[in-house]
Amino acid sequence: MTFVYIQNPISSTTLQERVEFVSDQLGLQPKELHSFNPHLKKKQIVLHLPKTFEKFIDHTNLNVQLKSKEVQQLCADAIKYQFRGVCVHSTKIKQVHSLLKNTDLRICTLIGSFPESNAIEGQLIQAKIALKSGANELDIVLSTSKILNNEYNELYQHLKSFESILTEGSQLNVILETGELDTPQIIDACLISICANVKCVKAIQKFGSRGSSRKNIRLIKFLVGLNRHVQSFDQFSNPKSVWDMINNGAQRIGTNNGIELLNSNAKIKYRHNSNKNKNKELTNKKSLLSKQKQKEKKKERIKDLAYVFGLSFTTSLIIGNITKKLK
Repeated sequence: MTFVYIQNPISSTTLQERVEFVSDQLGLQPKELHSFNPHLKKKQIVLHLPKTFEKFIDHTNLNVQLKSKEVQQLCADAIKYQFRGVCVHSTKIKQVHSLLKNTDLRICTLIGSFPESNAIEGQLIQAKIALKSGANELDIVLSTSKILNNEYNELYQHLKSFESILTEGSQLNVILETGELDTPQIIDACLISICANVKCVKAIQKFGSRGSSRKNIRLIKFLVGLNRHVQSFDQFSNPKSVWDMINNGAQRIGTNNGIELLNSNAKIKYRHNSNKNKNKELTNKKSLLSKQKQKEKKKERIKDLAYVFGLSFTTSLIIGNITKKLK
């Protein structure tokens, strides 16, 4: 079994500053925010690495003009390749639900628009219809402009307004445009999401230059902890780019070319972040060899002493052990 270790990428000072700032903006006590995610004080979290990534893929096509036959093919592929779920435009949910109702695949849809979501009233209506049609995951875009302007309480109240309409088994996700945000802003957005009981933070690379880099995925994963997921959404060019994200904490992959990625992955050896394991094995081997050499040297010294004093090897060995205990 292979594991990936996500080290705390934030200094304790920076984290404390962000926790205090966000708590103040939301009208909470810092200890209340910590209670939503107790592991924030830990040095690392440990994730189990899969041997293949099909269960991580959200098969995605948000095209509103998607035809009925294309929806059928999308769902058939998701079933065939055992993907985690399907993500479509809200107008396609009803058909997708009818095609996937006898499976355990998740059905996700975008509420509002990208990059900036529309009015909350319209979003709530759209969300209720989507849930009634069979969706069990709702993606809400976190407004980049509100993050940049520190309008945190408004963001928080926006997300909290969906809490009352969620049905059993459904969840709220957020889409975070990391390309336009710096590290403190990403931290703040994640802390707000945690407080609003968001289950997955989706880092998307679309408009900004930074995008859902490995560094950002690792940062977000540490912040949201083990009970929440991180998705990297991108047009992945090869399996290695997918493994890079998984090795840094992504537990979901949003893409429309999952089939090509899986087929390519089948042709290469499974890649994972095993450098740490290899280094540990190498260290253990060196340590074992060093101990063996020390034992051999000890035996040689005892033999020399036995020869000098005319003692047997066994007698010298007993004397040596007694002397060692007396020390």
